[in-house]
Amino acid sequence: MSASWPALAGERMRAAARDRRALARRLWIGGTVALLLVLVVAPGLLARGDPYDLHVRERLEAPSLRHPFGTDEAGRDILDRVIYGARVSLGTAALIVGLAAAFGTAY
Repeated sequence: MSASWPALAGERMRAAARDRRALARRLWIGGTVALLLVLVVAPGLLARGDPYDLHVRERLEAPSLRHPFGTDEAGRDILDRVIYGARVSLGTAALIVGLAAAFGTAY
C-alpha cells in the first residue's frame, strides 16, 4: 500500500527545506574560503594602507569610519595590521595542514 498524498507532499517539502539549508551552508563556506584566499593572496585589496606607516598625529584614535578598529600608539591603522597579520597566520596554517596531509597519507 502506498503512502497518502499529504504525507508525500510533506516529505517533499521537508526535503526541499533541507536542500535549501544545505545550499545556504555551502554558499556560506564558499564565501568564507574566498575571503580567506583574498586575505592570503592580496591583502592590499582589503587593506587601505601600509600597516607600517606611522601617523603620530592620529595616535590612539577611537574606532571611526576612517579607522574601523582605531589606531595604536604610533598612529598605525589596526585594521590594516590585522589584515596583513592574517596573511602570515593563514599562510602558516595552510603550510602546516598541507604538510600534515602529505605525511598522513604517506604513512
